[in-house]
Amino acid sequence: TVARRTRELATQVEENRSIIETALTKIALLDDTGHVLRMNDALPRLLRLEEHEILGKPFSALLQGQLDEYFGQTGKTTLPPTYRGELVARTKDGQTLVLDVQVNPWRNSDGKRRYTVVMRNITEMRRISDQLRTTQHRLDLALTGARIGVFDIDLHTGKSVVSRTWLDLLGLEDAAAADAQQHWLQRIHPDDLPTVQEADRACIEGRSERSISDYRIRMDDGSWRWMQSNAVGEERDETGRAWRLIGVQTDVTDQRQLDEMKKQFVSTVSHELRTPLTSINGSLLLLLNTMASGVPDPAKRMLTIAQKNCDRLIHLVNDILDMEKLDGVM
Repeated sequence: TVARRTRELATQVEENRSIIETALTKIALLDDTGHVLRMNDALPRLLRLEEHEILGKPFSALLQGQLDEYFGQTGKTTLPPTYRGELVARTKDGQTLVLDVQVNPWRNSDGKRRYTVVMRNITEMRRISDQLRTTQHRLDLALTGARIGVFDIDLHTGKSVVSRTWLDLLGLEDAAAADAQQHWLQRIHPDDLPTVQEADRACIEGRSERSISDYRIRMDDGSWRWMQSNAVGEERDETGRAWRLIGVQTDVTDQRQLDEMKKQFVSTVSHELRTPLTSINGSLLLLLNTMASGVPDPAKRMLTIAQKNCDRLIHLVNDILDMEKLDGVM
């Protein structure tokens, strides 16, 4: 029995050692004053220190004194609460590390206080996280400056995530973000809603690559503004149906007003300018071709100049109308 228990204890010791010596986790055992009693090999490798530079030293000194107050509670009879936080350490060569540190207080069989410290090196993870935050901040600034709202709809739950600019375009407060989809649907003009829903449905079902639609949105003051939505379906199932709809929304009211002004200008050019010019040009040609013999030479020269200029204006008007047709095709 003794031999069997000895083997079991030896096996358990080896198992514990294999766990403690993992390179992913840095572990240290501290006495009641916070000095290092034991540690695994991963800790000195992380800090680029020798074992004798750590053993017997205050553990908080490795962290620039950030845990001095925690380990300074030696006079209390009760154990302090477990500590968990991100702390900064420096290696022997001056490299800055960000560590996820957890300190678990406990008592040994003699009733003495001990601390087990478990650490993870999260320096790279924190660096990537900071880069992502910076990139996200720059993207938000760009989208805000361009007045582009972003939305991401989970079609399975009906919940959506929207950007601050998306809320601003609709005149909504931050609290409305939790139910953004319903607020959006309630504000769409009834005449435009079927067109928007059909565009979304075709994209979700895979019948079209994108959902693009122009529609009117009611503002709080009762006015209507034109919006354009451009979205794509993501995370499709085996039938091709999308589970997410991701896209952008922009205010195109000013653009539509400019387009309307351009249409009115083209209409004016076509009806109020080309038609009279054609009549004038025909009259001048009639005078020059059929009545030239009765017209004095000075007058004939003036009529010829007028006819050529009129013809040039007609060509210019036709070019403007042709460019408008090409723009409509493109």
